[in-house]
Amino acid sequence: MARVLSVAARRKLSLGALHLPAWAVGVALPIVLLAMAAVAMAASSGQAVGPVLSGSITGSAGVTAQQALTVTTCDITTHSASDDALCAIGAQQTTFTAAIEMHRGDKPVISLGIFNASQVDVNGTIALSVPPGFDVEVEDTDSTNASLREAQMARSTWLLFVGVANSEKLRITLRPRPDVTPGFYTVSATINEILG
Repeated sequence: MARVLSVAARRKLSLGALHLPAWAVGVALPIVLLAMAAVAMAASSGQAVGPVLSGSITGSAGVTAQQALTVTTCDITTHSASDDALCAIGAQQTTFTAAIEMHRGDKPVISLGIFNASQVDVNGTIALSVPPGFDVEVEDTDSTNASLREAQMARSTWLLFVGVANSEKLRITLRPRPDVTPGFYTVSATINEILG
């Protein structure tokens, strides 16, 4: 048997133009097979066995940003026997319209509940549309409380500071000039939050 192995080891195997001793092929063949198996395992690692599901989820969500300052209540007080007054708040609660029947000497007062829906103090403006022949005064109802303050910026625009826990009302007093004829008048306003 030793003689057979000795003869086989001296023989040369030919693979095309390549001539290798038989003993080299016997040693190299298991190494080559092991290397090929390792490459196959590395290439398939991390892959699932069986059916593979893949895909993605896409979609969208509508986002609406609203301002924090809103009008929650609107009340009108007149100093005459007339009770023909109405105040309506807009759908977004950032506008209101007040309709008032005026008599000579009337000084109607519009009281607005201003609410701050955010978690921080907010500045804003209130712009009034007042008919000609009227003077207007805007003031907070409690000057000792710091949760609502106002300052006039222009003839019909006021700067507002509204604290987080505001419970005050903004009072708008209309003063008709002596030459204003009795009749039906409309006052409207828009409240805007100042961002930045």
